[in-house]
Amino acid sequence: ATVMLPIRSNAAIRRCILLIAALLLMGSITVAAVPSLRERVIGFFIEQNDRNAEISTGLDPIAADGINENFVFSEPANIPNGFEETFRSTKGGLYIEYSNDEKLFAFSQMPLTADVQINTENTNTEYVEISGNEAIISYRQAQTSIVWSDADHMYCISGDLCREDIICVANSVCKK
Repeated sequence: ATVMLPIRSNAAIRRCILLIAALLLMGSITVAAVPSLRERVIGFFIEQNDRNAEISTGLDPIAADGINENFVFSEPANIPNGFEETFRSTKGGLYIEYSNDEKLFAFSQMPLTADVQINTENTNTEYVEISGNEAIISYRQAQTSIVWSDADHMYCISGDLCREDIICVANSVCKK
């Protein structure tokens, strides 16, 4: 016995395709509009080799002067004892250097379109959580780098701090 399947009209198939396309479009708009969803979808990509890790969001880069009045600056609230701010720049984001008599570390806040490289050669590299976001940390003795992103920006702290201190500084970053 032969089973005959009903033949659907071209109009019904077109309606089905349009419905699927509309649902995909609505989902894309929702992801782009809701920061927590956008962060989960965008995340950041890490390309690692023996010497370094390049971290990027995969978004198209913008010019350094692409920072506008909507860029909300954040900076660490918890600076280790003895360190003082010695340099600040707002070109292309926020860059702050802190130093004491012997040591230096730097904090950077950039647009999500930025690419960051950290040294991973002969270092311990792991993932940690910073304020609810996944971060990559690379450390060797007192030389440490940490990079993470939230829904709006990418952050990097690098310098003469131990793993525990740099995580503490990273967790203290807040809007100013």
